[in-house]
Amino acid sequence: MTDKPNVEHNAWRNTVLTLLAAIAGGALFYWLDTPLPWTLGALAFTIIGATTHGHTYMPTQVRLIATPVFGVMIGSAFSGDITGQLGAWLLIVPGLLAFMASAIIVGMFYYQTVLQVDRNTAFCAALPGGLSEVILIAPNMGADTRTVVVSQVTRVVLLVFTIPFAFRLFDNNLTEQAVSLAVHTANWSLYGYGILLVCAIAGSVLGKWLRLPLALLTGPMLLSALAHGFGVTDAVLPDPVLAAVQITIGVFAGCRFAGVRLAEVKRTLLASIGWSCLLMIVTVLIALLGQWLTGVDLRELILALAPGGVQEMTLIALLLGADVAFVSALHILRITLIAGLVLPLYQGIVQQDKQQKD
Repeated sequence: MTDKPNVEHNAWRNTVLTLLAAIAGGALFYWLDTPLPWTLGALAFTIIGATTHGHTYMPTQVRLIATPVFGVMIGSAFSGDITGQLGAWLLIVPGLLAFMASAIIVGMFYYQTVLQVDRNTAFCAALPGGLSEVILIAPNMGADTRTVVVSQVTRVVLLVFTIPFAFRLFDNNLTEQAVSLAVHTANWSLYGYGILLVCAIAGSVLGKWLRLPLALLTGPMLLSALAHGFGVTDAVLPDPVLAAVQITIGVFAGCRFAGVRLAEVKRTLLASIGWSCLLMIVTVLIALLGQWLTGVDLRELILALAPGGVQEMTLIALLLGADVAFVSALHILRITLIAGLVLPLYQGIVQQDKQQKD
């Protein structure tokens, strides 16, 4: 006898219930006229389910479909004058590096002081990005996985929630654009949708072949940006698809809390909230300096630097009418540096320390 059918049945049941709850949350937040209602509503309701009954679930296959679609959506919003902005982008890179270094150094000191955890746990908890990679690598470093998961997920969720509301609070002109379902009027031609489908599929294959960072996102985004930039199509995804993508992003972010009981990690959660607030202050300070040096819009600098997740921050930029290309490029660069440089270097240090002790 095998319990595989029951497991599959439970997975389908949990998926359907999670989606229904997420849609209900999005609809409620839309009715309440909040920023990013479909994402934040889905996120809020998913977190409630994840931290109470723990049965929230979304198959990874959904992410494999939603990520290329999101990449196409981002690419359709790229402006045509990207080359004219490259100079300002390059000037921001030192600020990004300064932000990453400050976050890691201050964050490690914070977690070692406040939670009194070991150095490796403090490093993994403070790292400003690369959530999936950090969670996978943390056990091999001997870090406390639960502390790392709670810290990393809390950072993403808190920033995703606070930034849209903060922007609305300080700039009333963003209200209508922030709560709108889409940023473009859809072109309903079959030809246009066919081009978008090609961008999603071919972009995913191309991204993996070129070994691009976040291949399923960056490949379709690149092809979509080229197709729109060269006038091959002006089609954009219809409103229901945009809403579905936003809900999916909220669900996947919320599902990261599955299995976490807030009462059991209260101290870690409070410390992580405190660190996320400090991190946001550092983000704003570096963004203000960057605005003074380059003249780039402060809102776009905050979105580009805030380590709230590539998809989440890019979605906020898209729905707030910010420069999507700039925001996504800085986030992809940050994740690439963390996954390709910072983590390997620190792992090397850990291995060297082990060898010296042995």
